[in-house]
Amino acid sequence: MIRQIERAPFDDNAREVLMHAESCWLEVRPEDRRNSCSEKLGETSYYRCPEILLQDDVLYLGLAAEKCPAGSLMTQALWFGKTVSIVARGADKVLRIRLHADWCHISGGMFKKLLEHARAAGHSEDLAVVWETSFVSEEELPELPKGAYQQGVITLFEMHYDNPELIRNEMPMEKVLGCRFSLAPMSDDFIDIILSSIAKVDTSRVWSMTDELSTVYRGRRIHVLDALKACLLYSYRSGVHMTMNATISEGCPGDAAMDEEHQNAVWNESDTRINEEEMKDIRFPAVLKFALYPMGRENYLEPIGVIIQHARDRGILERTQFYATVLKGDIHELFSYLEWVCAYGEEHLGHYVVELSAAVNLPEEEEA
Repeated sequence: MIRQIERAPFDDNAREVLMHAESCWLEVRPEDRRNSCSEKLGETSYYRCPEILLQDDVLYLGLAAEKCPAGSLMTQALWFGKTVSIVARGADKVLRIRLHADWCHISGGMFKKLLEHARAAGHSEDLAVVWETSFVSEEELPELPKGAYQQGVITLFEMHYDNPELIRNEMPMEKVLGCRFSLAPMSDDFIDIILSSIAKVDTSRVWSMTDELSTVYRGRRIHVLDALKACLLYSYRSGVHMTMNATISEGCPGDAAMDEEHQNAVWNESDTRINEEEMKDIRFPAVLKFALYPMGRENYLEPIGVIIQHARDRGILERTQFYATVLKGDIHELFSYLEWVCAYGEEHLGHYVVELSAAVNLPEEEEA
């Protein structure tokens, strides 16, 4: 159901203050707070909105975090029709302005506009969300509330991967690559095949975790793909039909925002593929179905065309079809191509996802 929004125009007093205000503060009262241990009970807190924009009787408020009491307050206001208050200081007066929360933007043109303006203004934090609000009422205050002078109320603000502050802090140019995969051998011995293969892989240069559904490797591209390839090769049994389904992601914001301790556990500076020597002589043909998903790009078809052409140039392109590209060849050649795709994605795409399925010992090939 879409709620019809009836907006009242901002009065001249509120409009004058907002036109001169560089930012404003969202007021969170004790009765507004929900499960917050970061603030003292009984006190009103003020969360700075680093970006505001008044346009066509809509006030856009940019917040640096969604998961905070201010974000919870705005969500409750949106869903339950409550009002919220901001405090804004103009050239010569301070107002408390009551607002309706009408809409939430986490992407799109308006979100991008305010995010770019915040970065141009030199704000260290990014915008996590932009709230669209409308006018209810205003009252003049003698001065800015004391709590509004406190900076850094939101201490765990969210940052996008391309935030200039991350670049200035000399984050590694090479990003964390993550892979979640599952093996499916069509054999009565499937349990032994899966578990013995996972156990045989040397994972000392990646972060790894196996649960009842799948296995995850995370780290540098060279080591994650080395471990993924090893697991598939070690699981190969002559005459046993088997598939591997995997999701690969590089440039994920969650990986960029890792704390230092976690990143050290994932990152290994060695350039030696630790599993390569033991698996280099294991060879067999395979069929690989994959799809590349460039994230955050309008012209996403261009890089997809580049990687398909590269497969054609290598002589491993079997066919293109709806939602996937099919490759055939020696398993080492297919993984060499996969590593090239990931290197291309790291250099040209920033954040991308690859979905792939590898199959060996296909029944139709045996019949042929």
